[in-house]
Amino acid sequence: MQEVSADQWGLFTTAQAKQQGIIGTELSRAAQAGQIEPITHGVYRLAGVPSDEFDGIRAAWLSTDPKRPAYERLNDEDPVVVSGSSAAWLHGIGDLQPSLTSSVRQLVDKPADQTSVSDGAMCHLNSGPCRRAYRSLRLNRPLPI
Repeated sequence: MQEVSADQWGLFTTAQAKQQGIIGTELSRAAQAGQIEPITHGVYRLAGVPSDEFDGIRAAWLSTDPKRPAYERLNDEDPVVVSGSSAAWLHGIGDLQPSLTSSVRQLVDKPADQTSVSDGAMCHLNSGPCRRAYRSLRLNRPLPI
C-alpha cells in the first residue's frame, strides 16, 4: 500500500487495498499489529507517516470516491472539493467544521453538498482540492489580501 498511499498523504482506502488484493481481515490484523492506523471508516494511514490536523478532511475526501487514487481525481471535470467552513478554516479564516462540495451526487457515509464547482473557484492546498476562500465565504470576488 506504500505506492498507493505515497501520493495520498500516506492514506489509503479499503477499496484501494482490495484492488491490491488485500482483504478486510488482513487490514484488521495490520491495524492490530500497528502497521496501519484507522482514520475513519474505510480509510487508513500507514504506520510511521506523520499525522496532522488535515487528516480528517483528507480521509473524508478520499471516501467520496474510494476506489480512485487522489492523483486521478485532482483534475476531474466535476471535482469534489473542500468547501464552506472547512475551506475557510484551511485558508486560515476560521476555526470551523469540515465539509465537502461536489456538483454530482455522492453515495458515501459523509456526503458532499451538491452544488456547482465552477472553473477558477478551486485551488489546491496541502489538504487537497479546496474551494477558494472568497467562494467559501460566498463572496463574488477575491478577498483584497
